[in-house]
Amino acid sequence: DHLNEAAGACLDEIYEIATDRQSAEGIIVESLAVDPIDKKFFRLIQQPLPLRDVIDISGAPRSPALDTIRLLLEQGIIKPMSSREKKAVVKRLLSQQRPARAMAVLRSLVCQEDDLPALEQLLTLLRQEKAPVGEREQLLRRLASARNDSGDNIGCRKALRQRAELVPENLEAQLELLESLPLKNSRRETERLLERIFHCPRTASEALLGAEAIESRRAGDPIRDPGWLERSVSLRIQGNDPQGATRVLESLLREGLRSGTDLDSLHRWMELLEQSDAGAHQQWKAQLQR
Repeated sequence: DHLNEAAGACLDEIYEIATDRQSAEGIIVESLAVDPIDKKFFRLIQQPLPLRDVIDISGAPRSPALDTIRLLLEQGIIKPMSSREKKAVVKRLLSQQRPARAMAVLRSLVCQEDDLPALEQLLTLLRQEKAPVGEREQLLRRLASARNDSGDNIGCRKALRQRAELVPENLEAQLELLESLPLKNSRRETERLLERIFHCPRTASEALLGAEAIESRRAGDPIRDPGWLERSVSLRIQGNDPQGATRVLESLLREGLRSGTDLDSLHRWMELLEQSDAGAHQQWKAQLQR
C-alpha cells in the first residue's frame, strides 16, 4: 500500500496511456494473469474511468490491480489525466447525455483538488440524478469551504444553508450555519435554526453543544426570549452538566426578579433548579419567600 501510494496509484484517479498501448497491455496481462479479467482491465483503463470503477467493472482483485497501476506509473507508461482533460471529458460526456459518466469524472477531479467550478457542476448533477443524501451533504460542505476561501461569504452561507436543510438532524451542519449568520438582521432564520439545534442532540456531548449555541445567541440581538434559556437548561441537564444548568437558571432568576417576571415562570425555573442543584434551590426558595 505504501509503495502504491508513493507511486501515485489512487482509486479515485483517472489514468491515460502515455506511451505505447502494447507495453501497457503486456504488463497488465503479466501482472493480473487472469483471462479475461486482464484484457477487460486493459480495455477499461483506456476509457475515462476512475480506477475504482475500472476494478469494479473488470472484476480485477484490488491489490494486484493497484500493483499493476504502480508498475505502469513507475515505467512512465501511464499518467494521471490532467484537470484540463478531465473537464474536456465532462463536457463531451454531458453533450452525449451521459450524466452518470460525467459525474464519475467530476468526482475524480474534485477528489484531487477543490476546483470551485467543478464542485458546483458536480452538485448540480448530483441533484439532477438524485444522488445519495450523504454524498450531497459532504459536497456542500466542501463547496462552502471553497467559496469561503475564495472570499465569497454569501455563497459560502448559501451552501451551508442548503446543507443544513438537506440534513436537518445533523447538529454539526446546523452549528456551522449558525456560526455564519450575522448577529443582526437574521432573527427569523436564527430562531428556526435554534429550533432545529434544540431537537438535534442524541448524546450528552451534542446536548452541551446545543446549549452553548443557544446561549451564544441569547446575549445579543436577535434572541432575547428567556424561553430559549429554559431550553438551554434542559439540554445541559441532558448533557449531565448540572453546574451549567444552575448557572443559567440563576441568571434567569436574577433577571426575572429585576424585571418582574410572572410567577409561573419563576416557579418553573425553580422546579428546574431543584433538579440541577438542591442546595441552590433552597437558597433561592428562601430569597423568594422573603
